[in-house]
Amino acid sequence: MSKHLVAAAVAIVAVVCAACDRNQPPGRHVTGSATAVASPPTAASSTRLAAPASAPPAVSATAPADANLWTGTYQAKKDKLETPKKVKDVTWTNDDGSTATGSGTLQINVRGTMVQGSASGALGPQLVSGVYDGKQIRFSVMPKDPGSAGAMTGTGFGQLEQGVLKGTIQCSGADGVVVRKATFELKPSG
Repeated sequence: MSKHLVAAAVAIVAVVCAACDRNQPPGRHVTGSATAVASPPTAASSTRLAAPASAPPAVSATAPADANLWTGTYQAKKDKLETPKKVKDVTWTNDDGSTATGSGTLQINVRGTMVQGSASGALGPQLVSGVYDGKQIRFSVMPKDPGSAGAMTGTGFGQLEQGVLKGTIQCSGADGVVVRKATFELKPSG
């Protein structure tokens, strides 16, 4: 690695660390951004850093500007899995839909565009992480204990509609036999 790339990496870490608020509890994220622009080494140029962004991300007019905590519920159902006609594996027919179906709760914190949170209920205890741009949310769900029986992993997508985030979560168990689709609704809380 060249000296300039190492210097750029060190500078980025220094800017991010300087921007961190030492009084924030663990799990909080920096809402500003730092951008490094590396240029080839010349006598007149070196690695430069852009100043952290000072303006917060745009927020939809239908959502409160201070809506950092969103809470709600989901309803999980057995999802139909379609395979190509030539596939003879019928493993998915072994799922009778009796597990990982029903209701659950979902809670997320939005800091800038970053999303972190948790879910519990029919799909098991999960960690949530993703992005939210003020209109759409995209996130992943991972089991809190990946080794637990029935641990579900997947993705979620939703859109802001009249101040409510509505969308779906699609996930499956570790063996891929149990496949679930859940609809969710989240409202600003606090």
